Amino acid sequence: MATTILICLLALSVGSGHKICEGAVQGPRKVIQADVGGRVVLDSEGLSDKDVHLYWQRGPNTATQDIFVNGLSKTRNLSVGEEFRNRSRVNETTGNLELWDLKLSDTAYYVLIRYEMGSGQLRRLQSSLYHLNVTASFRKPTLTAQLRDDGLVEVTCATSGGFPRRDIQWLVSGGLSSTDWEVINRSECQEPLSQLWDVKSTVVMNCTQLLNVSCEVGSATSEYLEICRQSSPFPFEVIIAIGVLGALALSMVVGCCVKIFKSARPSRRQPDGELERSGTESLRTTPEPPGPEEETSLSLLTPPR
Repeated sequence: MATTILICLLALSVGSGHKICEGAVQGPRKVIQADVGGRVVLDSEGLSDKDVHLYWQRGPNTATQDIFVNGLSKTRNLSVGEEFRNRSRVNETTGNLELWDLKLSDTAYYVLIRYEMGSGQLRRLQSSLYHLNVTASFRKPTLTAQLRDDGLVEVTCATSGGFPRRDIQWLVSGGLSSTDWEVINRSECQEPLSQLWDVKSTVVMNCTQLLNVSCEVGSATSEYLEICRQSSPFPFEVIIAIGVLGALALSMVVGCCVKIFKSARPSRRQPDGELERSGTESLRTTPEPPGPEEETSLSLLTPPR
């Protein structure tokens, strides 16, 4: 149970002639997690008809909460600071503090200070502390892959808009051991105004089998990226050597086939009736008998016997 400590102050409250007794209700601290741009409600744990003032205050630690946020009062006009104006209110029925459009700077310890009237005295009570922790979820990471000249694959995971800073975790399926890939580059950058982080990581992988790669940053996880689709049991250099040797062997086979074909080709007759031979020997023909005119000319030239 909470313990109430009362300290009677020998002073007068503003606008009244009653003593002020200060008390602190030391209850358990409550942690509330919220996202940037979100909305939270801090519970006042109920109002009382005796309540005169309700002050919600915040501070950097459990011992100090001296910054006024918002509140209610039956006797005073309360002025809300610029930092919380138009994005905070105190419910007049429940006394709960509502905060919206949350910022990273809203991370702090919040407490409700209550002043109630009893037995002619204005007593100060402090409710349980709230620790509001505002964070920003990283956007869904994106994956890109690039094949290098040496056959290895570089995969890059990038995301932004998160707080606090978180490391990128790699998820690789396909039986690839941790020795077959390594992180070769990592970068982190914080925006000066928003305080949000941009993170990026690049790994290199031995592309010898089909792989499904993903990455996660906090609660944000990327889609799986399939790489090494055309997998081979041989390294890239071996594949090149096999291709070159295969091309040489094929050219030799084609050359031998052409040579054999030419040497085994049969003779064929030319249009003038002569036979084409593969050798260099000249062709010999039998002279044809002379015609009638040639015989007459020959007889005139031949002397009589």
